[in-house]
Amino acid sequence: MMESYLNNRHQMTKIDDIISKKQVIQMGVPQGSILGPLLFILYINDISKTTDLGTFYLFADDTAICIPGRNVEELQTKMNELVIKISEWFQVNRLTLNAAKTNYQIYSRSVTPDLDITLNDTQITRKTCIKYLGVHVDENLKWSSHISSVASVISRNIGVMGRSKHYLSSQQLLLLYNTLILPYLNYCAVIWGTNYETNINKLVILQKRAVRIIDKKPFLHPSTPLFIKHKILRFPEIVKEQCIIILLAHINKNLPNPISSLFRYCEPTNTRLTQHFYVPFASTNYRLFALSCNAPKIWNTIICKLFRDLSEVPKNKRTLKKAIRTYFLNAYHASVA
Repeated sequence: MMESYLNNRHQMTKIDDIISKKQVIQMGVPQGSILGPLLFILYINDISKTTDLGTFYLFADDTAICIPGRNVEELQTKMNELVIKISEWFQVNRLTLNAAKTNYQIYSRSVTPDLDITLNDTQITRKTCIKYLGVHVDENLKWSSHISSVASVISRNIGVMGRSKHYLSSQQLLLLYNTLILPYLNYCAVIWGTNYETNINKLVILQKRAVRIIDKKPFLHPSTPLFIKHKILRFPEIVKEQCIIILLAHINKNLPNPISSLFRYCEPTNTRLTQHFYVPFASTNYRLFALSCNAPKIWNTIICKLFRDLSEVPKNKRTLKKAIRTYFLNAYHASVA
């Protein structure tokens, strides 16, 4: 079955009215096919076995390699060795690495000089901010660049909503919000959404503007009643909801081991203060904003109020999300009462 899927395939090229002869495809899989991504992953999956100098992170054709080093000299040595091994693997597997799209970053507490890395006679450049799987990651491991990028896209899409409000109903504008705004607020927010209020505030303001457009209200109209009316969560609550769902996945044993190992259960106590998860001590904001600290803190603050015993917490994600959203919307009600 697999052989028949891969064999006897041809391709041709058309430029204007000129069509080339058919040529037999001897390598690769059809683009856009169902089996294509799976076969590609199987094909490149052994790239991580080329070297033990670093840890490989693969997602389709996006590959990231993390290499530890005590100093720049050690990093330079490891990189030179890594480039040789990676180049050999690509040659053996008849693949081509686009060196122009390959970059590197150095994560360090001190200022570090650039490395000299050459791949296929092309100098690999260092970037302070790299977009990886839709998230902007900078060398300081802060999220200001990503938040600014999200704010820019949302602001542009709000302009689309603003021009459409004269022709669409509020229900249709809500669908537009769920299409053009909400996905950018949701995507990986559990990682970058816990940040300084000054950074997050720009997204909160834009979200309020979008909600006013949905209800066709003026610029200074109070936004909280509109969030309640349309059952929309503010961005800070979206982040809290995602943190809680992450811990629910931990309870259901659906998390990968590297993430699941970040969390520890608390021993049951008879005191009034109920905590289901242990909150690690954080002496810096880096640590305070981390998932390992922030998620247990949010869970203990919200879920422990709704369900005193951990065994009472719904294991179904939809049921728990309904309880969380009801809790947040009731809090909105209380703030305007």
